[in-house]
Amino acid sequence: SMHHVKGLKQVSMIITFETEEISGKCPETRDDAQGQDPYYVGFLVEGVSAVFKRFYYGHCQMQFLFTRERGDKIMEARTRNIEEGNGHLPWQTILEVCRVVLKTPFKTVQDLRAGIVKKANGKLEAGIFPVTVNVASETSKVLITQQQQSIFKNIAGAAGAAGGHGDEGGTKDTIFVAGAILLVGDALSTAHYRLGVGINTGFRVTRNIGLFLRHLERELVRNRSEIASFSSAVELYNERIRSILASVLQLQGSTMFYETYCDFIVFFDHNSPNLIDAQRLYAKEKHLGEYYEISGPEEVRYLCKYHNG
Repeated sequence: SMHHVKGLKQVSMIITFETEEISGKCPETRDDAQGQDPYYVGFLVEGVSAVFKRFYYGHCQMQFLFTRERGDKIMEARTRNIEEGNGHLPWQTILEVCRVVLKTPFKTVQDLRAGIVKKANGKLEAGIFPVTVNVASETSKVLITQQQQSIFKNIAGAAGAAGGHGDEGGTKDTIFVAGAILLVGDALSTAHYRLGVGINTGFRVTRNIGLFLRHLERELVRNRSEIASFSSAVELYNERIRSILASVLQLQGSTMFYETYCDFIVFFDHNSPNLIDAQRLYAKEKHLGEYYEISGPEEVRYLCKYHNG
C-alpha cells in the first residue's frame, strides 16, 4: 500500500513561458522523440523523471517531475532561499531540459529567465512545490455553514405542498444552516497536476449529487424530520463518494511512487474498466529512448530502487 511509504511526495516545478508578441505562439518543441516523449528527457538530464508541456495558443506551461533524490535537494534549497524570489530554482537543470526539448533552446540562464512570464510583482511565473496526496476530510464530504436560515425551506415547502412534511419555520428539530456544500473534484482531495483526476473525479461525483437531493426529498416527503432526512442523505453520499475517492487516491499515490521512488514510467490504458488496472509500468532500457513493459509484482519489487526500511 502506498499509505505505508513515509512522506510520500513528488517534487514538481511549473514554468510559464512568454508567447510570441504578435502570433501568441509558444516556444517550438522538437518534432522527434526528444521534443514529443515526456520521459525521454529522463535519459539525458540527471534528476528529472519527466517533462510535460501544455503549449496552447497564448498559454505555454511546462511541468517538471523530479526524482526523489533530486527533489529532496531542490526542496532543501527552496527552504534556505525562500526570501530570494526565484533564486532557489534549479536554473541549470531547466536550461539543460530546454536544450533537449526545444527547437531553439535558450543559450544562457539569463536568456532563459528573460523568456519566462513575469508577475505583477516582478517575480517570474515559475514555482516549485512538493505534491502530496491528501484527503479533504476523513469523515464527511459535506460541509455545513451555520446561519439562522433553513436550507430545507424550498425542498420542505414543496414536499409540504405535496402532502408531506412542510417547512415549519423553526421547530426544535430543524437544522439551521446557510448551506450544505457537497465537495466534488479537486475539493475532495489533492488532484495530481498531470493525471486529470480532478475533472474526472468531479464527473463521477457529480452523478451522486442528484442522488443526494432525490434521497433528501424522498425522506422529507416520508414525513421524517429535517435532521433525520439530512443525516440519511449525508450518510448515503459519503458512502458513494468514499469508494470513488479511494480509487483516485490509490491511482495518484501509486503513480507518484512508481515515478519518483522507482524511476519507472507510467502509461495508461484508456480502455481499461477501472483506474488502477489502467496503469502500465515500463522501465528504461539501456538504449536511449527505449522502454520495456514490466510484467508483474515480482519484477516491480526486483527493479524498484526504493526500499522501505
